[in-house]
Amino acid sequence: MRKSEVVLSNKRIVPNSGLYLVNKIFSRSNLITNINKVRSPKRSQPVISNGDICKVAIGLLTLRKTDFPNTQER
Repeated sequence: MRKSEVVLSNKRIVPNSGLYLVNKIFSRSNLITNINKVRSPKRSQPVISNGDICKVAIGLLTLRKTDFPNTQER
């Protein structure tokens, strides 16, 4: 895996680059795996995993959007 370097500059950062950094942080941590281990008695076999819901919420916040309709299914 290539190393990422964060450097202070006067250049403008576009929102998509923020998503890249958040994705790098997720890939290097066990946060999503640990979130997926949490089970709710009402949702024993969820169609959408807790980790996916968390990733969408954090991605929306990274893009400075707070409404779920701003998401797009891929």
